Amino acid sequence: MSGWGPDDTATSTSGSAPPAWVAPGAPPSATPGEEDRLVRSYLVTGGRTHPGGDGGNLPVEALVLLTAAGHLAPDLRFERATIAALCQEALSVSEVAARTGLPLGVTRVLVGDMCAEGLLEVTGPVGFAARPGAALLESVLDGLRGG
Repeated sequence: MSGWGPDDTATSTSGSAPPAWVAPGAPPSATPGEEDRLVRSYLVTGGRTHPGGDGGNLPVEALVLLTAAGHLAPDLRFERATIAALCQEALSVSEVAARTGLPLGVTRVLVGDMCAEGLLEVTGPVGFAARPGAALLESVLDGLRGG
């Protein structure tokens, strides 16, 4: 049986040396469960890094909201069900990631897939082209200044 000693070096109770891939004195490369989490992320997205269909490449600040079709989808399971429950109110993609504990890339893929399926809709943020012009902002400032 081998393990890590109190000085973070590989030890062996059987007297054999640690495996060749373990550098002498090196700490463990992954915390317990980290490798499982990475494999799970790969499985959840099917190894994809971009959403399928026309889910696009969602910005992390995009606001997403559950659609009527999303409310009527009883067969959502696991992460998709959690995302649907969270998106009863508009949330940013990054906030969905934080609340689910999923990596941001995984969340972007899942949310993009759900948007492509019509279960979620992107409600914001306001794009640069839709922002008010400088003239409007100046007249608002003038109004606030009393002039």
